[in-house]
Amino acid sequence: MAQSGLKKTKVRYEGTEYVEEPVTTEASTRFPTILLWLFYPILLYTLLAGILEPGSLFYYLTAFFAIILALLPPTILNLTDPERAALYRTGKFRRIIGPGWYFPLITFLDYETIKLVDIRMEQIIIEPQPVVTKDKIWFQIAPTIFLYVSNAEKAIRNVQDYKKAVVDYVVAALTSICGAQTSDYIVTHMDKISRDLEEGVAKLASVPGREWGVEVPRVEIKSIEFPDKVQDAMHDRVAAEQKKLAAHEQAEASKVVIDAVREAGAKLTDPAITYLYLEALDKMAQGRATKIIMPMEISKIAERITKTTGGLTPNQSNQLHGALETYEDKLKKLEGEVEEKEKELEELEKTQETTSSKEKPGEEDYAKKIEEIKKRIKGMEK
Repeated sequence: MAQSGLKKTKVRYEGTEYVEEPVTTEASTRFPTILLWLFYPILLYTLLAGILEPGSLFYYLTAFFAIILALLPPTILNLTDPERAALYRTGKFRRIIGPGWYFPLITFLDYETIKLVDIRMEQIIIEPQPVVTKDKIWFQIAPTIFLYVSNAEKAIRNVQDYKKAVVDYVVAALTSICGAQTSDYIVTHMDKISRDLEEGVAKLASVPGREWGVEVPRVEIKSIEFPDKVQDAMHDRVAAEQKKLAAHEQAEASKVVIDAVREAGAKLTDPAITYLYLEALDKMAQGRATKIIMPMEISKIAERITKTTGGLTPNQSNQLHGALETYEDKLKKLEGEVEEKEKELEELEKTQETTSSKEKPGEEDYAKKIEEIKKRIKGMEK
């Protein structure tokens, strides 16, 4: 009995010879003969008759019929659900039979021939085939074909071996396609190549009047095997392209930043620059430092402000005046601190004069401290 479900077959080529290796196991007995069931008891009876009555006419007649029964072709055909058979009588096609039991005529004058066909979906696994691409790259490619018989009569009568015909076409077409394309194209367009093969088989199998009665719903590229050296070279090339792409993207990003800075700088007017300058000074004045280094004299800052104030908005003008008042307060505070330090210095000098005539321990330490205070005051004045 044939198994149900997907049928699998491996295919290989030994030179130019097409060889099939069934993967799905099938039962070996397909044609039980009802007359053969009678052969063994008749043969046993003949042997007993030969022993009991050797040389009798009944003995020879029984032996003759036993030999005829043994030589007769099978007379009962058992076809399972996925099986069909083409019935040929005297060399002429009669009809498709199955599934079920078939009882042919038992006669020497009516010679019948049976050809079986399986209508299940079959997966044909083709061993890797060597191909050479347009860029002279050698590799092996392994396609897999899914097909089934849609018309048993056409599959038997119009093509000698439908499976071999489909496999031969796929292998030949695949070799031709790979030879016309580069290795990169083949690796990145396997789906398109599969569709081209499917369309090619469908077109070839549907020639009017010579239809194969076969449908090929899918052809898949199962694997592509490149030599090790070719694989290493391809990996190196891909890595180089990735580095090149990353460098290009980084350069583009830097260009965008530079363009943005250039565009922003081009839009800055003198009033805007002055405003930003004063805003930075305002932040400096809000700090805790007692010393502020001005990049230019106050008079020049005021002169520049006078020239550009006309272009400032009312809000910017208010902020400008506020910043100037803050700087003025800061300067007054610094002047007061300097005056206090000068007074402290005068008091220390007086103390030094009154104690200069007296010799006291630690006099040198007091002198050093006074010198340090003087240096600090002079540094603040600067």
